[in-house]
Amino acid sequence: MLPTVGTSVAEGSFLNAATAQEPVCVLGAAAAQRLGIDQVYSGERIWADNMWCFVAGILNPAVLTPDIDASVLVEPKECVIATAGRSDDRRNGERGHR
Repeated sequence: MLPTVGTSVAEGSFLNAATAQEPVCVLGAAAAQRLGIDQVYSGERIWADNMWCFVAGILNPAVLTPDIDASVLVEPKECVIATAGRSDDRRNGERGHR
């Protein structure tokens, strides 16, 4: 899928058979920026698609499909960034689980 939309994984990994066991997501480049996430930390979660999802990866900007940049790809479906929130308190400089 990634080459088809003109992107690749910038940080972490993409959805795969192993990530299908837990609620896991991959952030588009703009979605990650809006959430203030520039690295993938073990155990870091966001609220997306009405559930907590572990962040598995962050995508590079998508050349052919810019809509992917603002998306949160959730196994097994896509949801929009407007529903995303964080499980930790970044305003106080805390990163949550590391």
